[in-house]
Amino acid sequence: MALTEIKKVADLDTPDTDPTIGRRRFLTWGIYGIGAAITAGLAVPAIGYFIAPAISGATKVQAEVGNVTDFANATTPQTVTYNYGYTDEFKQVNGTATVIVHALKQGAAKPEDFAVLSNICTHLGCLVQWDGTDAFKCPCHGSVFNADGSVRNGPAQKSLNKYDATVEGGKLKINPLQSFA
Repeated sequence: MALTEIKKVADLDTPDTDPTIGRRRFLTWGIYGIGAAITAGLAVPAIGYFIAPAISGATKVQAEVGNVTDFANATTPQTVTYNYGYTDEFKQVNGTATVIVHALKQGAAKPEDFAVLSNICTHLGCLVQWDGTDAFKCPCHGSVFNADGSVRNGPAQKSLNKYDATVEGGKLKINPLQSFA
């Protein structure tokens, strides 16, 4: 039967959009609505989980590196391992980290009298070591850093990261969560 033989005028006169909502269209939009509600119900808590730390501010942690008297006359850098612990918005965190501490002058007692440096090379993350004379050396690729953490020889382009130190109750403290720009 050829298309030219269709004679039902009612089929040809039906508009493309029917003003009455049929059962199929009603169920389709109902399923879309239920899916949107479920998605919103799951998305809102998930988004809140990720943005809550940014909204609540940085977690303030003060980890004790050691007694000020232990470092007061240590003008030669010392590698110090310390423990820290804090509770963030979601969990209890405990850890151990290592930093390099040295007094910038004899009889250091104030925070600005100390240099607290990361022992991680800024090139590729290897652990730097004090050479015993006047520099930190990276065993991986040969970067050399001065005692203040500045780059002497590359391939590292950035100085060793410095922690902001505080002195409280005769203890030298740092924030192990300090971010470095």
